[in-house]
Amino acid sequence: MNKWLIKNLDAINDFLNYFESEWLIQNPGWYEGICHKTPSQDNGLESNNNVIKTHHSLRRRLPLGHYLGNAVNMMHSWSVDRTKHKIFQNELKISLDDWKFTYSWIKEDGIIMKVKKMHIFYVKTSIAI
Repeated sequence: MNKWLIKNLDAINDFLNYFESEWLIQNPGWYEGICHKTPSQDNGLESNNNVIKTHHSLRRRLPLGHYLGNAVNMMHSWSVDRTKHKIFQNELKISLDDWKFTYSWIKEDGIIMKVKKMHIFYVKTSIAI
């Protein structure tokens, strides 16, 4: 801002005063970098649009009354969901149970294992000869 204050033009000074009072004092958290340790994406609008289409309108046109009811429900769920910041993780956290499971599986002779009642398969990446 100092760079622009040097010019000492009324229009620039008016804008800088407005910007400082509106966006730096009254609304200090408006910029993207305010939320540290969260991923930053440039496709946030498209992501929100996809959520609206897949979860709220189910990709069909709605009559105005039905859409407004959906919009109220959507705003409520989003406001509740956004009360906590979602922290981006830099490293994988593996539970002790997962380590025990992995250790016991390595000790077994099998190459492929299926978890009961789930469609998850684990395959060993190498086999000792």
